[in-house]
Amino acid sequence: KPPDPFVLGERHARRGHHEAAVQLFTKVIERGGLSNARAYAARGMSAQALGDHVRATYDFSMAIRLQPEWPAHYTARGISFAALHQVETMPGALQDHDTAVSLVLRDPGAPASLFFGVHVERAKAREMVGRLEDAIADLSAALGQLLGAEQEEEDAPGATPEAVPALVLRGSCFRRLGRLEEAIADLSEAVQLEPA
Repeated sequence: KPPDPFVLGERHARRGHHEAAVQLFTKVIERGGLSNARAYAARGMSAQALGDHVRATYDFSMAIRLQPEWPAHYTARGISFAALHQVETMPGALQDHDTAVSLVLRDPGAPASLFFGVHVERAKAREMVGRLEDAIADLSAALGQLLGAEQEEEDAPGATPEAVPALVLRGSCFRRLGRLEEAIADLSEAVQLEPA
């Protein structure tokens, strides 16, 4: 039996062979997978990795059409919209990130990593358009959730390296607002977690 093209596509994507992955996911879609949100989302992720954000937004739009309650599709499309400088447009990055955050907040069973991810991505888009206070609020929520989830685990060490990009971005926002003490605190914590 020939291998499943979707499984092969995932394998290629994990290895960084995104052009081959796009071709395989396209086969899945063309062979009757038009209702396969996973195939569209997977092809969108590989297109995104190749820098083809126009294709990625199309694929994530199809995935959203098929799975409108799935926050990851909105977040991924929002990342591509931001790469295309469509941040405040309708549709656009901020609209998609707002939808993703709303979906996560409505799901009490959403994993902490999903909560963290959607807030960090929305913060990036907000920072891009100068909405620094809003970006700080998102990053603070994300970091609070991450630290809260870690503290629930036995012998949690506190902040972990996953927090570093959020701390750096929040520190940068604080710096741009002239809040230097807060900027230094975040950047110092980031360096402690991940020394160069």
